[in-house]
Amino acid sequence: MICKRILPGLELRSFIKEYVVMHFLFDDISQPLPPKAYPVNPEEAIRFLALGKLHTQNVETGQIAKLPTISVIGQPTWRQNLHISHEYLMFYIRFQPGCLFKLLLLSD
Repeated sequence: MICKRILPGLELRSFIKEYVVMHFLFDDISQPLPPKAYPVNPEEAIRFLALGKLHTQNVETGQIAKLPTISVIGQPTWRQNLHISHEYLMFYIRFQPGCLFKLLLLSD
């Protein structure tokens, strides 16, 4: 299991809060994994899913959706449960508040 948070270089800290690398490998595939409750969180990020699958469940409606391998994440408006597969490898870039918009605006 790997769950590592990495600070960006000084030049990028005004835009990027941190990098997160997660790798989980659960041997017992006969048992479903418990969901990870994820609250409404003022966060902007880009997620790269290298291995495994990620599903999100809207707690209020029960609706479940499979998330793509690359996601641009804005502030969610509802609490969700995250369901991961038995092997899961993710690289996550967490931006400082409002900086994803600034970076996208700079690319114009």
